[in-house]
Amino acid sequence: KKARLTRKDFEELGQALKIQKRVIENCFERLDQAIPKIKLVLNASFLSADLKKRYEKLIDLRSETLGIL
Repeated sequence: KKARLTRKDFEELGQALKIQKRVIENCFERLDQAIPKIKLVLNASFLSADLKKRYEKLIDLRSETLGIL
């Protein structure tokens, strides 16, 4: 299931596709750097306060699952 994908799953996929380890790490680093920007855009959106909190919580959960936070 999508929610159960971990960083290891993406690393293994990258290795299976013969992507260099450093390239895979760069992808995770870029995602890590993008998280604060994503949250800024989320907070500036027209979503209700409740939805903003729910999306931010989801972003944090997925980031943690991927080992980014």
